[in-house]
Amino acid sequence: MKRLLFFGILTLSLPAFGLTQNKGILKVFFTEKQSSQDLTALKKNMLEIYNIQLDYNHLKFDKNSHLEEIAFTVDFRNGLKCGYGPVVVGRKKQFGFSRDYRKRAKSPCFCGEVRRWR
Repeated sequence: MKRLLFFGILTLSLPAFGLTQNKGILKVFFTEKQSSQDLTALKKNMLEIYNIQLDYNHLKFDKNSHLEEIAFTVDFRNGLKCGYGPVVVGRKKQFGFSRDYRKRAKSPCFCGEVRRWR
C-alpha cells in the first residue's frame, strides 16, 4: 500500500523522474529534461522503495543543467544486474531500465533504449 501511495504522489508531483509502474513492471527512463537533483532523488528512491542500487557512471549536463549524456549500472540486489551507456539522451532517444516482477516474465530486467519497450 505504501508503494502504491508513493507512486501516486510521485507521478503527480515529479513527472521529470521518468518512472512508471504497470502490472508488476517497473520502468525507469532518463530524459533530456532531468536535472542533477532529479537523478539524485531517483537514485535515493530506487534504493529506499525497491531496494535497487542505481549508480551513474557518467553524467553530462547542458548549459541549462539538463541531462545530455548518461551511463548507468543497476543492481537489483537479487543476482540481476545490468548497465548501459554512455549515450546521448535526446527527444528522439531515451534510455533506461526495467524490472519485470511477474512470475512469467520473459526477461526479468532490461537496460537500454526505451523504444525497445513499446
